Amino acid sequence: MEKTRLTGILLVCAAVAVGLGGAEARGGLITNGNFESGPTGWSGWSSPVVGIVTANPFFQGTSNVLRMQEQYNPSQVGLLTYTLSSEAFGMTAGTYDISFRLSIDSGIGESDWFRIYLDNGSSEEELYTWTNHSGSSGVFLMSYSHSFTVGEPQTTTLTMELKVDGQPYDSHDNKTITTVLMDDMDISFSAPLVPSPGAVVLGGMGIGLIGWLRRRRVL
Repeated sequence: MEKTRLTGILLVCAAVAVGLGGAEARGGLITNGNFESGPTGWSGWSSPVVGIVTANPFFQGTSNVLRMQEQYNPSQVGLLTYTLSSEAFGMTAGTYDISFRLSIDSGIGESDWFRIYLDNGSSEEELYTWTNHSGSSGVFLMSYSHSFTVGEPQTTTLTMELKVDGQPYDSHDNKTITTVLMDDMDISFSAPLVPSPGAVVLGGMGIGLIGWLRRRRVL
């Protein structure tokens, strides 16, 4: 009876070691995703275009909110691009969840767009895109969540990018200026695609130990 019980315990431990591979990657990966520490953990601040505001009805209960806001420039022709990037962070192969709260007060530019993507230096992965195809102004609010898959381990950054028309605005009509408000940005690990190499080795060692003990008639 004791031998059978010990065998069962060793098999369960080996299975758990393999099945939980990658668990070390759990937890929020974005530093200062609620922007309560101001610019800490982010690069690309350019006041007054990219900065922090504190008052907005959609974000009740928070102190700081990211704002990316187009600035009217009557001499500017073409698209203006503003970006804000997080600190680099590591990702293992697996499934991840991204969530955030977003408010966009859009201008009249048909080329205005806002996107969020991962950039590992050699490729980009789009996570969210908004485009003002209609060329009309308006406001929308949303709480967003989405799952995505990373195929291989990598070091990457999260980038938010706002592109706007630089020309077709009346300098006396502020409602034509596109403003993006963002808060509670988070990316968290959900599940591994495959066990991590260390977990596979550990599981194999456990199974090997069972075989060795059987040969010595301990089990």
